[in-house]
Amino acid sequence: MLKSTIFFVLFAVCLARQVYFPSSGSSDLTPRPQLNGKGSGDFLPDRNVKHEVDIQYEGQHLCTGIILGKYDVLTVANGLQELNPDEIRVIDSTGIVHRVVSIDIHPLFDVRTLEFDIAILKVDPPFHMGRHFERVKLPLPGDELRPGEMAEVSGWVKAQGSEDYSFKRANTIVSLKYECNRTYGNDYEGSDHMLCAAFRPSLRSGCIADPGSPLIVDDKLYGLASWGDACEPGTHNSVVYTDVSKLDYFLRRNTFIHENARSELCAALQLVIALLPTIPVVPAWVVTALNLLVQLFC
Repeated sequence: MLKSTIFFVLFAVCLARQVYFPSSGSSDLTPRPQLNGKGSGDFLPDRNVKHEVDIQYEGQHLCTGIILGKYDVLTVANGLQELNPDEIRVIDSTGIVHRVVSIDIHPLFDVRTLEFDIAILKVDPPFHMGRHFERVKLPLPGDELRPGEMAEVSGWVKAQGSEDYSFKRANTIVSLKYECNRTYGNDYEGSDHMLCAAFRPSLRSGCIADPGSPLIVDDKLYGLASWGDACEPGTHNSVVYTDVSKLDYFLRRNTFIHENARSELCAALQLVIALLPTIPVVPAWVVTALNLLVQLFC
């Protein structure tokens, strides 16, 4: 009975994936406008950056990432789908370089419509939480954003007239869906996995058009900057975000599998190390070597 249940669940998932992609690929939607990396806001020194990391490709800024766990960086999928993990580096606020072990893109991500625009990078070495880093908090069941609510955004933006990037933070206003419908027309209409936010100078807000930059309210991550024609003179300055709260299962599944596997192995190694001194035939160097392994791995 259990085997047949598992088979039908897997079959349903595969069928859903096969049905989804052709329908979106044959859509009349034009490709959605890409974020341009420009913006304005308050400059922040790196030492004040707790959640964000700089994701680079071939030494150049690619997008912003959010620390989701010791080994996990959350970002948008767009721009990563054809890259080799070996060519991507994650730079944290202390300047430590983390290599990317793997890229896990949401299985329903559509490069044309940018639905399910979300990915998790597995990194090594891990982040050491505490003084310099914090894992971001995710919305709880029932948490919802209200239109007109003030949100905080941050990311790396290009200096005016230059290709150099600096880290900035700004405020934005969570918008009603009809505002992005009015701005982008059919490009936005009908999406249940996106949020809309607008930068309004009258409310002393700035503008961040960096892919993957977070939309945070009450210290909780609600969105990742996905697409939009924003932060240019004369534009409407509305940015569309991947709605993180609607993709909770993808986030928790990936972090649980990776982080719990590591933690269980680390706990097993520590137990072995604790028992080894009670065995007379085990040389001291074995205990020392295992301790070193735990320090490096855990």
